[in-house]
Amino acid sequence: MECVLRTTGLSKKFSKKLAVNSVSMCVEKGDIYGFIGKNGAGKTTLIRMAVGLAAPTEGSIELFGSTNLTVNREKVGTVIEYPAIYPNMTAKDNLTVQCKLQTVDTNVIEGILDLVGLSDTGKKKAKNFSLGMKQRLAIATSLVGDPEFLILDEPTNGLDPEGIKEIRVLIQKLNQERKITVLISSHILGELSKLATRYGIIHNGQLIEEFTEEELRERCKSGIVINVHKDDVEKCTAILREELKTTNFKIGVDGVIHLYDFVEQTGMVNQVLAKNDIIVNSISADESDLEDYFLKVIGGRK
Repeated sequence: MECVLRTTGLSKKFSKKLAVNSVSMCVEKGDIYGFIGKNGAGKTTLIRMAVGLAAPTEGSIELFGSTNLTVNREKVGTVIEYPAIYPNMTAKDNLTVQCKLQTVDTNVIEGILDLVGLSDTGKKKAKNFSLGMKQRLAIATSLVGDPEFLILDEPTNGLDPEGIKEIRVLIQKLNQERKITVLISSHILGELSKLATRYGIIHNGQLIEEFTEEELRERCKSGIVINVHKDDVEKCTAILREELKTTNFKIGVDGVIHLYDFVEQTGMVNQVLAKNDIIVNSISADESDLEDYFLKVIGGRK
């Protein structure tokens, strides 16, 4: 698969602090790449190097398979940290300025405003926009020039649930309809897990691992949840011991049984219980979420 962004041994040192430490990562074409890390982990520093706002101390960067970054950065749209907009201008005027800076025809403006949901803002100045509207306007300016790759640093930071959903829907639309590859850094992991098709975890400047959405689902499978009538709990556990030869389970405070074996065999477990006249109200894989996995990987949870 083609890498839109590839870094090899990329490092950045500030005085005596190594903010990014020999990171080799790949954002594949078509990805929504979730870049995960605690505050200060090195996410923004790496992004700033990728878009030319900071120079690497060591290592290399490729964009679209080339080290000719000056040319290929023209294919990249970026929103880093806070929305960079002109507060005393309307949304349309903001995009007009951006078009002139990039020598792009202003006939693209209406289409972009419609795409990000700001076509009806009229003469309202950006300073009077909600934070979510400001963030969508910042994304709109990054779309001038029709980029193939969009880099968004904490685009949902500070937004309310409605604003977060608006940004999520917009990013999915850009990825699916415009075929734009997206790198999105965020610490709101529950929201990121609704978006990303691939992930990279950075911790203390080092890339810990990269994995796909499918691999995350497999890694988060931690057991089976069996819900039976409270009067059948004791009989159910006896069957698990005697027929399935396992004691690797526990009974929750609500009587629900958490079985940590046979994660891929829920049908078989259900069949064994039914054969022994146990009525199973529900049985399902017990999955942890992205946040649980992240904390496990960085050592934040025993």
